[in-house]
Amino acid sequence: MNTVRNLDIDPNALTRRYSWGAAVTRRDDGRYTYAGSGNSYMGSASRATEIPVGHVIVLIAQTDEPGFARSTIWQTDEVMSYQTDDDIYVKAARVNETGKNHELVISACANGVTILGSGVYAPDDWDRILAMHNGGVLSYPWMAGGSYPSGWGGMTS
Repeated sequence: MNTVRNLDIDPNALTRRYSWGAAVTRRDDGRYTYAGSGNSYMGSASRATEIPVGHVIVLIAQTDEPGFARSTIWQTDEVMSYQTDDDIYVKAARVNETGKNHELVISACANGVTILGSGVYAPDDWDRILAMHNGGVLSYPWMAGGSYPSGWGGMTS
């Protein structure tokens, strides 16, 4: 039995993330909304500057701004990006440079972006998650709290 661990210390996005040039408000559910204007950025993962090269950041975000679909996570190579409905986006990217904030440009998101969940996975763990996702074992909201098999701390396959 293999265990997959989410290395993000705040997978439910209840702690304010790094942001620059963005207006930040806290929602009633404890999550934060980051509204962009001009040059605006938001962090994609907690402790983003500590993520090793090769690890994968996964982000589930909610926004009604269609331009968010083109946003990428800086200093990474995108490995997955899709929209589940009108306002939920899943993005995954492999870190190619460590010591960075791995932020997203949200300048065009004046109505705001809310992180619903995030993950950081070692390369082997990401390969198992991707295989399960592609095989239909994991589907949205596969990163969301209790619906993630065995919870955020680990998953068995």
